[in-house]
Amino acid sequence: MPTACFRGTELPNPYYLRVNSPFESLRADQAYLFRHALLRDAAYQLQLPGDRARLHALTFAAIEAICGGRAPGPLPGDYDERSFQPHPTDPFSLELADHATAVESLPALRGGSASLDDARGARRLYLGRAAEIAERSFQNDVAVKLWGVHAETVEGLEKGESLRRAAIVAFRSGRLTTAEPLFEQALDLFREGGDRRLEGAVLGSLASVYKASGRMAIAERSYGQALALHRETGNRKAEGVEMENLASLWHETGRIEQAEAYHRQAILISREAGDRRGEGIAVGNLAILLDETGRFQEAERCFESALEIHRKVGNRRMQGINLCNQASVFRRARQFEVARRKFEEALAIDREVGNRQSQGIALGNLAILCKEQARFEESERLYGQALEIHREIGSRRYEGITLGSLANLHLGLSRHGLARPLFEQAIQIDRQVGNRRFEGLHLCDLALLHLDLQEIVEARALWTEGTTILRVLGDVGQLELNSAVIRKACELAGVPCFET
Repeated sequence: MPTACFRGTELPNPYYLRVNSPFESLRADQAYLFRHALLRDAAYQLQLPGDRARLHALTFAAIEAICGGRAPGPLPGDYDERSFQPHPTDPFSLELADHATAVESLPALRGGSASLDDARGARRLYLGRAAEIAERSFQNDVAVKLWGVHAETVEGLEKGESLRRAAIVAFRSGRLTTAEPLFEQALDLFREGGDRRLEGAVLGSLASVYKASGRMAIAERSYGQALALHRETGNRKAEGVEMENLASLWHETGRIEQAEAYHRQAILISREAGDRRGEGIAVGNLAILLDETGRFQEAERCFESALEIHRKVGNRRMQGINLCNQASVFRRARQFEVARRKFEEALAIDREVGNRQSQGIALGNLAILCKEQARFEESERLYGQALEIHREIGSRRYEGITLGSLANLHLGLSRHGLARPLFEQAIQIDRQVGNRRFEGLHLCDLALLHLDLQEIVEARALWTEGTTILRVLGDVGQLELNSAVIRKACELAGVPCFET
């Protein structure tokens, strides 16, 4: 009977990886065909435990031999994700880990090709490679689980790194409540091991979790601590990344001059460090700031440059984000068909890579487009989907933005009773998370609602408060738009214009 017919016992089939290989649909335990799975299990169970272990060892050795030998492992202390080298064993990495686990279960081996220590090392190796492959192919749930399993097989800094990688995947796929405790565990291990470089890396990641969930004060403090550690350890690449993270936080909380200065410094540092991925992110974020402050031509050049960089380095996640930002520019220019196409491209990428937060953002922006095209039912449905995602992942900033946008839809349809509480909820969240720009926008929108209801005193006060915020932020484009809107609204209401 062929040895390849026997099934491993640890890693279930849902963990099976998608890898670009002619062998990707074949498992060694399926090479021998039985009439029924129960017959296969019965044949396996008939073997004595020692014989099973030897069969697993033989199968493990056969797969490695067919694939040209053992896959390379990471160098000690090498935690750079880019150092991963593909190998012919990759389609079988989980199966190899499974076989090594079965061999490892015996206290000693008298047959086969590997010692007990070698079996343990092989299991660690192939679990790590399987986690890496799952992460690179956006099988996010699988990757989080596998990095967690890998963490159980190692200790110290290596355990911390496995937990960090699990947390990164969870964060990128919008699972903030999963990511945070994993980052915290990794941080404790890096501090215990005295690795200041890794401590800085995980502090910056934790700060991003805090920011995404609306805890701006602790996020800013943690980014600052991470930046200090990067400078202390001479990690220029990470310094650029953290400066960009701080720039984004300052932008979102209304400190525009500080944000722009750090965006530009981050771009220079990323170029100096050869970090094209970081450069693309910083250029794209600078484009958003330029667009909001009325520098449209420079913004358009930055958007195009960022998208080109993301494509060259293969950063699919950021391609989706950047396409959504570009689509919003086309929407504001009333090039609706181009905008819709780009929003749909962005959504397709967000779903492919499992980026739930960006998927929610793109749905919300597509809803705005539908509203502007008078497709009101579709708009309301898309807002509902976006709101569900942001609440599911704990993204308070975008929950507030989406509530305000949905309120605006109701206002445009004269549903004042539905719009008012949504505006109030949105403004409350904006203030909680420090989202100054949208606080200003939502105050102005609520002012229009009061003006519709002839509540002139309340409307004027809210309008003044909202436009003051936007003026401080330098949001030239929005101020120009608001000026036209309030002139028309006041004329319809039969009252003097709030802006003179």
